[in-house]
Amino acid sequence: MSFRGRGKHGPVMYLGLGGILVGLWLWGCTPMPIYTSKNYTPPPQKPVVADPPVVQEKTIEQLPEPATTDTLVDTPEPLEQVKSIIDLPVVAPTAEQQGKYRQGQVLTGRASFYGPGFHGKKTANGEIYNQNALTCAHRELPFGTVLEVTYKKTGQKVRVRVNDRGPYKHGRIIDLSVAAARRIGLYNDGTGEVTAKIIKMGER
Repeated sequence: MSFRGRGKHGPVMYLGLGGILVGLWLWGCTPMPIYTSKNYTPPPQKPVVADPPVVQEKTIEQLPEPATTDTLVDTPEPLEQVKSIIDLPVVAPTAEQQGKYRQGQVLTGRASFYGPGFHGKKTANGEIYNQNALTCAHRELPFGTVLEVTYKKTGQKVRVRVNDRGPYKHGRIIDLSVAAARRIGLYNDGTGEVTAKIIKMGER
């Protein structure tokens, strides 16, 4: 067989090209690796720490309303709120002490209120304390004295009748019922500066 006209290295060149083509074909037939979720390992993640629960305190508006006059309750209050009245004996004011007050006189000082721990219990004058009635406690004024109490912060007024003794905490001149404290806006504050005008003097 003659390879004339194809050059000196013609057969070798064709054999080399053929080998390259066969190699490329075999490489193309080789299956590629398949990555699935079974052999995939995700990187480690930091643990998620949950936020602590938020605890909301009840406001004064969310607290239950005091009992009605038809349902007398006996709910004990925290000791620090009532010991000033319970621990001290009720002492009747002397004639000299009562004599220093007169109709039209204006008393100035700090007021507070008490209940419901005393609701349904006897007051110093023998009545049953009703936190929903417009009454008050004073250390010296005769029972039955009518006072017009004005809360300086709000300017609101309420008339109350003295039927109990107290308060015995230093710096306070009058203890209002829950209803009276609500009427002048003192209930949410607990205590506040007031004026108490004597409208009518009691007899005892």
